[in-house]
Amino acid sequence: LGLPWLLGAIYWTMAGPTDEWVSRNGAELAALYPSGGFIVQAGSLAYSVTVFSTGAFLCLGTVTWRGRLGYALGGPSKMFIAAFFVCLWLAYITLSIMNSSA
Repeated sequence: LGLPWLLGAIYWTMAGPTDEWVSRNGAELAALYPSGGFIVQAGSLAYSVTVFSTGAFLCLGTVTWRGRLGYALGGPSKMFIAAFFVCLWLAYITLSIMNSSA
């Protein structure tokens, strides 16, 4: 998040308010920020935190379970577990995109 926001802030500070910027952000924000700027409307943080926490709980639970069996990150079925972790990450990305576009 940091780098894209930094680049957006630099771009919009240098470019100033364009007609597109004013139409996208409204006249109220154009009056509040006459020199333009990078504006991100607040969204639902609770949804993102819930989805992330569920994925984190599943990851940590899996690593703990496998650690008790004696092979936390290695051992048999390590490719299956790696695929499971990648699927959790993809699910988080997919659910976040679906939530933001709804």
